Amino acid sequence: MTSSEAGDRRRVRQAALSVGMWVAASSAIVVALGVTVMVAVILLRARVESDEHGTDFPGHHGGGDDLVVDVDRLLPWVIGLGILGVIVLSAIAWFAARRAVRPLGEALRLQRNFVADASHELRTPLTTLTSRIQIAQHRFARGGDVAGALEQLRSDADAMNDTLTDLLMAAEGTADTTSLTRVGDAVNAAVARLQPLADDSGVTLEVVSTDRAVRMPLPTLTRVLIAVIDNAIQHSPGGPP
Repeated sequence: MTSSEAGDRRRVRQAALSVGMWVAASSAIVVALGVTVMVAVILLRARVESDEHGTDFPGHHGGGDDLVVDVDRLLPWVIGLGILGVIVLSAIAWFAARRAVRPLGEALRLQRNFVADASHELRTPLTTLTSRIQIAQHRFARGGDVAGALEQLRSDADAMNDTLTDLLMAAEGTADTTSLTRVGDAVNAAVARLQPLADDSGVTLEVVSTDRAVRMPLPTLTRVLIAVIDNAIQHSPGGPP
C-alpha cells in the first residue's frame, strides 16, 4: 500500500468516525428533548383526583390523591412528537449523508483536475514527439543518419516521464519546494522540446542566458515555461519555412 492510499484510507476512516459521532450526539439530543417535552405534556395534561374510597390495587397504597392522565388528550401529542422526531432525524440523516460523501466529492474533484492538467501538460510534449518521429522517418527514408533523432526521442520520452511524475507529486501534495533551479536550465530544456514546433511554424526561438534561480523543481519550472513558449509560438506571426 502506498503512502497516498494509506492517507486516503485514514481520511475516510476519520470522516466516518466524525459523521458517526455527530449522528449519535444529534440523535441523543433529539431523543432527550422529545422525552422532556413528553414528560412536560403529561404533567400539564394530568389532573389530580382524590381517592375517597381508599381503593387498593397493585402498586396503589390507597388513601391519597391520584395523578390521572386522559389518553385521548395525550394521544395527539404523542403522534405529533413522533412525526416531528421522524422529520428531525431524517434531516440529521440527510445532513450526515452529505458530510459522509464530502471526501468522495473532493477526491472526484481532484481526479478531474488531475486528468485535465495531465491532458493539457502532455499535449505539447506528445506533439513534439510526433514531429520528431516524422523527422526520423524522413531521414530514414532518405538513408540518412537517425541516431541523433533517436537520441532526441529518448530525451523527449524521459521529459514526458518527468512531467507526469511532477504532476503526480503535485496532486499528492508531495512536490519538492526547497530545491533551487537555475532559470537558464529550465529555459534551455523548454526550448529544446519545443524546437520542432517552432520550426514547423516558422518561428525562431532565441535564448538569453541568465544566472537567476528560483525555489522550484526543474520539471515544474520547465512545464511552466513550455506552456508560455508554446502559447507564444501559436500566436506569433510566421509561417512554414
